[in-house]
Amino acid sequence: MIYIVFDTNIWVYLANGYDSEKGNYYQGVFSEHHFALLKTLREKVKKNDYQILVNDLIFKEWERNKHNTEELIHFLEKRKREILESAKMIKAFLTAEDFSIQEELIEKAKKEIDEKILQNKKHIQQVEDFLVNSCVNIPISDEVIKKVSILAMEKRVAPFLSDKNNFPDAIILYSSVEYLSDKLEVDKSRGVFVSNNFKDFAGEDNKDKFHRDIIVSIGELELTYERHLTRVVELTEGLQEDIEYFLELKRELFEESHFYCQSPFCQSNEDYYQGGYFYTKIRIAKSIEEFEDPNQLKLFPLQDLHEIENDKIKMVDKGNCDFCGTIHICCPECNSLMIDLDESGEYYCRECEEYYELKNSARNKDQIIIKKPMPN
Repeated sequence: MIYIVFDTNIWVYLANGYDSEKGNYYQGVFSEHHFALLKTLREKVKKNDYQILVNDLIFKEWERNKHNTEELIHFLEKRKREILESAKMIKAFLTAEDFSIQEELIEKAKKEIDEKILQNKKHIQQVEDFLVNSCVNIPISDEVIKKVSILAMEKRVAPFLSDKNNFPDAIILYSSVEYLSDKLEVDKSRGVFVSNNFKDFAGEDNKDKFHRDIIVSIGELELTYERHLTRVVELTEGLQEDIEYFLELKRELFEESHFYCQSPFCQSNEDYYQGGYFYTKIRIAKSIEEFEDPNQLKLFPLQDLHEIENDKIKMVDKGNCDFCGTIHICCPECNSLMIDLDESGEYYCRECEEYYELKNSARNKDQIIIKKPMPN
């Protein structure tokens, strides 16, 4: 038996088709990735391979974040509008025969998108039914609330080391720890806590393991941390270590230079290869002064790149999609892929909720990426 606990975002990702491992909200546009995940979870729960733990706070968080489950639907609706607008623009340049062919293609595309919208609406309801009717609702004790409240006020241990509100997810984690403290010892099972929020739940040296503070708190309980739902579903209890080793080795070799294109243009097509390779690295800059003319006199001299020790120079990968040419840059904080759709040089990381800008350093004559203030 494997006991599984999802934080709120994982439930939303399961509903809206977001693949946290690939960092892609549009993975499900013309695939059945998230449909297959839910089907597998249902089957494993039915066979008693899994028990998925929930509580009243998860239900409340689900209702509060339910609008986010329709993100893929909104993208599909936008895609359909773009097709219709494009058709109007080129109508005047087509012959009658070409226009007839175009109309057929547009109707086919509209029908396919409408079917996907209907599928995803049905899927969201199925996720909710699964959450409510197929999972084990565990209590939240006063002791857990008290413990988490103290941790939140102190802000000295994970998962409360940042300004982010992790109170709900911490309640979900520690109510599960309390519930599993007896269960895992009795039937020799194990538990898995799934959250993409590795900044607060995982350690800086290893994003795939609990933070040291949490490990100390849960003691010898056989509860491990996992960032991605897809990895949990792919594994079985008996083969887990061998498969995880193989997947990690394969992933490291492949992901060293390859990425899947994040552009909605590529993600909405299945007829061609959707990806590229990182071909260069760019420097992470800290100071806006790098953009200034190095020949201008300043009260305090700036530090040149050659004066900085190599181990203090931090870089991120940059590459282009082989098909659409969209620039992809890894987020300096969490390494998620960011894209520049309008070629403005501005990038936004969904995971960190931070803005970045790609610029050229006048002082050091290299390309850099720098964090921007959040827009008002």
